[in-house]
Amino acid sequence: MPNKFKESAIHEIMKGIPRNIEKITPAHSTPPWRTNAQDTRYTARLTTNPAQRGLTKGEAADEHRTRITQLSQEADYIITYTDGSMKEKEREIRTGAGWVLYWKGVEREHGSERMGKHADAYDAEMLALLRGLETAIEFQQAMSEKTRKRSRIILFADNTSSVASITNEKPGSNQRVSLQFVETATTFLNENERASIEVSWVPGHMNIEGNNRADKLAKGATDFEPPTEITAVAKHHRQLCENTKTE
Repeated sequence: MPNKFKESAIHEIMKGIPRNIEKITPAHSTPPWRTNAQDTRYTARLTTNPAQRGLTKGEAADEHRTRITQLSQEADYIITYTDGSMKEKEREIRTGAGWVLYWKGVEREHGSERMGKHADAYDAEMLALLRGLETAIEFQQAMSEKTRKRSRIILFADNTSSVASITNEKPGSNQRVSLQFVETATTFLNENERASIEVSWVPGHMNIEGNNRADKLAKGATDFEPPTEITAVAKHHRQLCENTKTE
């Protein structure tokens, strides 16, 4: 007997979803009147500062340099710059994340990681913030007890969208990274009651040392060996839209 079942457009779409697609959690413990899962106990100590309106990139860069000069003299501050990069090589999209940590004006740690062809620059920016936070916490653990208790971790990224959304746990692309970031941050703050974490925007391509260094690390990571691939939801959605337009 012939199969009379006719596949719908939804079935066709499902066939094209890769098995390694990014997992999204549709429900979580965040109340509907809150934008993310930052507990009220941490809102004053876990902050995000996207790009400020009304300032040119040059003015923002000057303000940043002045601030860094002041913070670099304080032992309490752990400064980390992060960045993401994407390029096409041999018809393959490659993305990389880079991060570099400074303490008292001197580079102390750095790292980089390739994400692969199923991610884009925004995904790399988000991963770099997570890895930068993890590196800063590891560095903080090795500090003297007196300094460790008052540690102030500041993460700088030149992508204002990632700065604004890194603590947003709502369903969407890169939710997995946001969930890990918030969990890591709140655990750290719970164990260090006088510590704080700030995520702030820094103007890119303005000859700021830390930003330039993170950018170089991220670009270098695009040539690493491919990691375990995860297809970002946002990228897969764009590919579906492009395929629909060409049909």
